[in-house]
Amino acid sequence: MATPSSSPSAAIPDPAPCLTGRARFDAALLTVALAFGWLARLAAPGVTFEDAGALATAAVRLGVPHPPGYPLWTGLGWLSVQLGGLVGLAPGAALSLFSSAAAALACGALAAIVRSRGAGLVLSCAAGLLPLASATFASQGVVIEVYALACAAQSIVLALALAPIARPRATWAALGLAAAAHPASLALLPAALAATLRARAWGPRALLGQGACLVAGLGVYVLVPLMALRRAAPDWGRIDSLQRLGDHLLRAQYRTGLERNVPEQLAFLGEQSLLQLPWALAGGLLASLLLVRQRSARFGLAVVAATSTFAALLLFASINWPLSEAASRVRLGPSYLPLVLCLCAWAGLGAAALAHWGRDCWGPRGALLGLAIPLLGLAPAPTSALINARDQSDATAAMTWARAALRAVPQNGWLVVNRLGHTDVLGFPLLYAMEVEGLRPDVLLIDRGRLPLDWYREQLIERDPVNATTWQQLGAALDAAPRDPRSQRLASAPLFAAVLEAGRPIAFTDPPGERLDPGSRLRPVGALWIAGTPAATPAPLPEDWLEGEPESPWVELHRQLERQRDAAR
Repeated sequence: MATPSSSPSAAIPDPAPCLTGRARFDAALLTVALAFGWLARLAAPGVTFEDAGALATAAVRLGVPHPPGYPLWTGLGWLSVQLGGLVGLAPGAALSLFSSAAAALACGALAAIVRSRGAGLVLSCAAGLLPLASATFASQGVVIEVYALACAAQSIVLALALAPIARPRATWAALGLAAAAHPASLALLPAALAATLRARAWGPRALLGQGACLVAGLGVYVLVPLMALRRAAPDWGRIDSLQRLGDHLLRAQYRTGLERNVPEQLAFLGEQSLLQLPWALAGGLLASLLLVRQRSARFGLAVVAATSTFAALLLFASINWPLSEAASRVRLGPSYLPLVLCLCAWAGLGAAALAHWGRDCWGPRGALLGLAIPLLGLAPAPTSALINARDQSDATAAMTWARAALRAVPQNGWLVVNRLGHTDVLGFPLLYAMEVEGLRPDVLLIDRGRLPLDWYREQLIERDPVNATTWQQLGAALDAAPRDPRSQRLASAPLFAAVLEAGRPIAFTDPPGERLDPGSRLRPVGALWIAGTPAATPAPLPEDWLEGEPESPWVELHRQLERQRDAAR
């Protein structure tokens, strides 16, 4: 039994330098099991709105999703689909559970950090589960997205950097893999540098070995051009040259020249980090001050503080899209997750500090004091973060809409995803339904928002060679038009107007405007607006098809479209 300290100024003892036996893994394994059990029951049954459809299609077909290609996610997603098929899971369901497993692994790595500080099993598990109280983190563990896997890799980087025994090569390799999962993982660079400094591995040979490990982790990106050779859907970027490969890996298409609103951006940064777990973070910061007399504790706090600061600066500098629309806030929020994980690790270190202090003062029962910090994470957060609700277990609206829309398209018709800024929401579920579920192979799916991209028009020519001249003329018109979205949209209008005049059946996801609707020939049919005769009278969408969907900008978008169709009828 520990003896209470006889002096308030007595130094807090260092935790055990290294756990042995099952104690090295017990907290991590238990935390993974608990987190997966919680997330799996909330996971979506399949493809949801936004990127899920394209990512799932890429995993099934081994295609290339949007930049920078996410090769680690695509490869492991393909494996998840194969394993899920052995037990009768559809690809979408298997990939949702893959996200849940990856998010649970992230929690397990954070629990290992606290356990390595000598904290008890219960406290370590509670601290590892702390990210589940973050709306941004939890929302990514229940849908098909790349961020849960990135969080798992990022948490492993932190765990290796803060482990009792420094392993710089493993840390740098993990950082490379994390960057292959998502580029935002480079925000953890100070943690990898700390592992090098701690191991005194700064000789030429040591640095060369660590650099080789980093390159080996990043080497997963070689899968991007290899998968591009398959020409499987999706084939974002049509990577057939070094320039296109570079543009894809560097996310050149996402660059924006718009001016940023600095106060709004700073407020969003705080909302996505500090304000998601404010009470636990404040408690962890205060409690960690009790730990400053321990050399190992000072190192851990310094690593987390430096990494958090660097992550905040890097992410703020690199994420410069305007935040005026709710949709953009939903998309950008998960990019801040490396910072959220660092702050959760900080809270965990504070919980371990509080437990050590309590044990030193009052014996084993005093160690329970550390549980106060994870419990603070359950307190309501004063944040209005626009993140989808965490319970996605009844989120079937995306595929319900996609199937209904495809049933309404006339035979051999074009289906144009028309609404700029929301093509991911409407187009990706359609892509999944056509490419994975095999629905309506006769339909040509056209994303109007991507028509200005030369590689996209090349793909359309391959799929629709009869109209190759038409697509080439469209490219010339788009190249001659100003580059702003409205001008590009107007430049594509004559193409569809000409096709409509020629009597080709075209379906639109929403009213395309007067320029494409001379004489009001378009009419709402089912979930679409159609010029031409549908192949059959499609059944209308069920009245309650949106009831199981968590509130989000995408739900409001569909409600607006429904109101437009009802008014036209």
